[in-house]
Amino acid sequence: MRVLGIDPGSETTGWGVVEGDGDGRKYHLVEFGALKLSTATSFSSRLLKISRGLEEVIDRLKPDACAIEEVFYATNPKVTLKLGQVRGVALLVAEKAALDLGEYSPRLVKQTIAGYGNAEKHQVQEMVRVLLSLKAIPEPHDAADALAVAICHFHHAAISRQLAAAEARVKLNPQVWFSTLPIRARASLPPSQPHFAKGGKIMFPKSIEQSLETILGRLSHLRALRRRTSAASPPHTAVRLRLTVAHKKSLGGYAFTVNAIGLLIAMLLLQSPPTNAQARKKRVPPGGRVAVVVDERLAALRSTPDLRSKLVERLGRGHLVSIRGEKPIADGLKFYRVAISRKTYGWLQSDAVVVPWRIGDDRRLLTLIENSDEFDRIVRAKTFLDAFPRSPLVPKVLLLYASEADDVAEKLSQTAQRRFTRNELPTDGAPEFSYYLNYSGLDRYNRKGITFQFDRATKKFSYDGAAWREILKRYPNSPEAVEARKRLDAMLNKPPR
Repeated sequence: MRVLGIDPGSETTGWGVVEGDGDGRKYHLVEFGALKLSTATSFSSRLLKISRGLEEVIDRLKPDACAIEEVFYATNPKVTLKLGQVRGVALLVAEKAALDLGEYSPRLVKQTIAGYGNAEKHQVQEMVRVLLSLKAIPEPHDAADALAVAICHFHHAAISRQLAAAEARVKLNPQVWFSTLPIRARASLPPSQPHFAKGGKIMFPKSIEQSLETILGRLSHLRALRRRTSAASPPHTAVRLRLTVAHKKSLGGYAFTVNAIGLLIAMLLLQSPPTNAQARKKRVPPGGRVAVVVDERLAALRSTPDLRSKLVERLGRGHLVSIRGEKPIADGLKFYRVAISRKTYGWLQSDAVVVPWRIGDDRRLLTLIENSDEFDRIVRAKTFLDAFPRSPLVPKVLLLYASEADDVAEKLSQTAQRRFTRNELPTDGAPEFSYYLNYSGLDRYNRKGITFQFDRATKKFSYDGAAWREILKRYPNSPEAVEARKRLDAMLNKPPR
């Protein structure tokens, strides 16, 4: 599919064409440009030039769809009116060419491209460069904005097609569709329920299937009852029923799909207790772009963007903050205005945190990891893997994580054995292994979700090698895979001591 994105403007109208597959996952740049208009000419002649320019682009590049940014509400009403007229011309040209139309607000475009509805323009333009694998941000910036709208259409059009397909499947046979979800749903099952997966399908327990049948039957009964009672109801009731039916028609079968899926998810959540990861999940401050503190030495939350201003709070490593703005200062530093809760705000030096969208933060965090050891190295490596799952540096971080965890397990074993000598343990007390598993040296690792295996015979902790196996699975041709294979072989062939 080929999409033409348009960023309407009374002086410069940007356009860009992006081509990709239908599911919105892969796309590449075809061409971009801008229609620059002279303010010396009349506005009507500028509209004519926009019309002819867009027609020429459509005739030459032959897009399948057109995405246009909606008008934002400017403080000057004349500007808003002019932008509306430019949009009208662009919509007319797209309609005459029989293109599929998509209209998106600036906030939605920013949310889709940069992950934040209030992102700055330069952040959106940088993400366009990254998503399209360009060496530089497209110029003029109006063209970069148009490409952002085209990419936005790729994602939302793909979601619309998936919803339509889901709606069609539910209408055909909702009971069968709910009882045999595709194999890709297996990944979302908690580890405590592997028995749900069978033969490449998700098989729900009989109780859930019966509940679904009851829900579907009850929904059908209520719909029939509403149709029968709407004619015989008193006037005020009839009005309410008509409004409900009108709303139902505007949603189509999708409303039925959402109701049934929502009830299904609620039942699954009730049947399965929360996992440890869910219980430990940190609360993210509302709004803004989320960042994580990685250098607690610089993590002083201050009342103003100044290193000498009042200290509000000292933040610990791993603390999540919500970035609401930024401000450079004369010392060459940059401060972020952040929220750490709904009521607590302040200014934080930008070097104290990492953010996935800031170029070079993955390499900066890797440097911190390499200069750390033991607990600090493991926790920072875990933060890296959560924040930068697609970074090319992931294999190196996995190797550092695994090697340090293996060394830490050996040190924990030695310190625990020195502490729990047989003379110190009562002969008629608790089992000896329980003292090791309750060893206080494990506490800080356990709070971060890091656990070690324990061998009762040798009284030793060990690392299970999960990160080494991850390297071999995801990066088998990387230099780190050679070392990972050696460490796994050594772990499997290690003689008991």
